[in-house]
Amino acid sequence: AMTGYAGGEAGATLAPLIKTTDGGASWSQLSLNSVNNVTSISFGATNTGYVCTFEGSIHKTTDGGSNWANIKTFVYGEPVAHFFDANTGIVSGGFYFFRTTDGGTSWDSSYVANFPNATDMNFPTPQIGYTCTYFGKVAKTTDGGITWNFISQPTSQPTWRIHFTDANTGYLAGQSLLKTTDGGT
Repeated sequence: AMTGYAGGEAGATLAPLIKTTDGGASWSQLSLNSVNNVTSISFGATNTGYVCTFEGSIHKTTDGGSNWANIKTFVYGEPVAHFFDANTGIVSGGFYFFRTTDGGTSWDSSYVANFPNATDMNFPTPQIGYTCTYFGKVAKTTDGGITWNFISQPTSQPTWRIHFTDANTGYLAGQSLLKTTDGGT
């Protein structure tokens, strides 16, 4: 794919969200209406994407990033998102996971005890997904994000990224890199 998006903290000369349409050879800045820090980007369709911010809000575009609308503000931590298509996705914030099937018009929530502030989310299949926290905890869903369960805490160190290549093989990255071949159990 030649089109991609990157986000982070706004600087003196750089917007918090940028886009490439030539495989990264050049980038253009996108406007997000006074947002200063992007925590997560997820495009479930070519032109429809969602951006979560440090301020706890989620913004949606339907035109490839030219225009953005704030569709929800979460009061639970810095949200991270994963969208399966233009309408169906999961956003985690605080101890909660929010799921939408209508592009963010409505949200169902589920609570996961002792699982604060997810830092990343990955779905190796449409039904199986994993998420991690700053505190080294891992949670799993087997129903497409409707319910989540804490499965392990392989480290007490901060973890920032989680990626599974299939339902059982995955990597957890933070201050160290960990690997599982049994789904994290």
